[in-house]
Amino acid sequence: MDDAHEGMIWDMSWHPLGHMLVSGSNDHTTRFWTRNRSGDTVLERSEEGLLMQAARLEQLHREELEHERTIEMNMPGLGFEGGLLEQLQQQQQQEEISNQRDVGIPGLEFSNDDEESRRKR
Repeated sequence: MDDAHEGMIWDMSWHPLGHMLVSGSNDHTTRFWTRNRSGDTVLERSEEGLLMQAARLEQLHREELEHERTIEMNMPGLGFEGGLLEQLQQQQQQEEISNQRDVGIPGLEFSNDDEESRRKR
């Protein structure tokens, strides 16, 4: 078995409901062994199923945070009424674009605009 103990097993004990076995060994590890319960699907028991569930929970958490942010930004009295928030976001995007264009090599007369004009030729 891939997950078996490397050393001799010292002790084993069943969970009172009988669906889990715990074993402790000479290699100082404790392993929890489970069997399928009635109604379990393969995806619920596999690592892929756990990863898919974790991805779903992470996506739900992101959506919840985004929803909370929009609620916070749209609270009356913060000054973001009347499209001000959208204007600020557009202004920030334009500043980022202009900052990208202003990048050049200091001391030389070379910039991204020169490179773009050469590519167009």
